[in-house]
Amino acid sequence: MKLHASHAGSSRGLTLIELLVYVGVLLTVSAISFSAVMRLWTATGYLSAATDDNGAALRAAEQWRADIRAASGPVVLSEKGTRCVIPTPHGPITWTHSLDALWRQVDSQPGNLWVPRVAICSFEPDPRTHTTPIRCDLLLTPRSTKATQAPTFTFLAIPPSSTQATP
Repeated sequence: MKLHASHAGSSRGLTLIELLVYVGVLLTVSAISFSAVMRLWTATGYLSAATDDNGAALRAAEQWRADIRAASGPVVLSEKGTRCVIPTPHGPITWTHSLDALWRQVDSQPGNLWVPRVAICSFEPDPRTHTTPIRCDLLLTPRSTKATQAPTFTFLAIPPSSTQATP
């Protein structure tokens, strides 16, 4: 009895080489996908942190405007525009840019951090025809090193008519 070789070739399976190639391709596609997901996850974290910083800047601006509107005397701008002292009936409120952050201090209490990661902050009078608002410019430090532009804000507040800013 002779065995014929034609039977062995009719049901062909995968060879070890083919399986190794398929596994290699699968691992390559998985690595590329994982890398893309990690880049997306990192970018989402930067976006979330930047949104928090922008929200902090907007909340600080609203509080600063409220403080200016409540001024009971002339607002004093000093130290090359990095400090704004607002006299109120309850004591002075001082806004200061130091240690790369914006701080608010009420009377002699310790200062409160309002906006972290502030690269530049300046308080200056902004002359107009009938009134002199005070302008606050903020330039935040970007969270990502790939950012092409830093978040920048400009806020205006008008002191009560009897109180003007003094540089």
